[in-house]
Amino acid sequence: MWCLGCAESIEAFEREAIPKMITYLNLFSFLRALDKEHIYYALSRTRDDTVMATITQVGYRVEVDFFEDGHIEYSVFTGDEGVTDDLERLKQILELKHEL
Repeated sequence: MWCLGCAESIEAFEREAIPKMITYLNLFSFLRALDKEHIYYALSRTRDDTVMATITQVGYRVEVDFFEDGHIEYSVFTGDEGVTDDLERLKQILELKHEL
């Protein structure tokens, strides 16, 4: 709880609330831009300090993490969209120890 007349509260507000507001503004601006371009995305939350937007298009996938402290990180995964039936390779990729 913040008391705008209290020095500690102002510092707490700057330290805690402003980064969260920036994160939300960045996230919603980003989602609006994707919506405007008709780019499909999915939102997920696999960590307690991030919201992830995943964009999947032919040949690539992008995962964008919006962190609670306001910073943004992303990963890009590319592929040729080829199809294979090599179960041993799938087990290696997923590091599975048992039979499929």
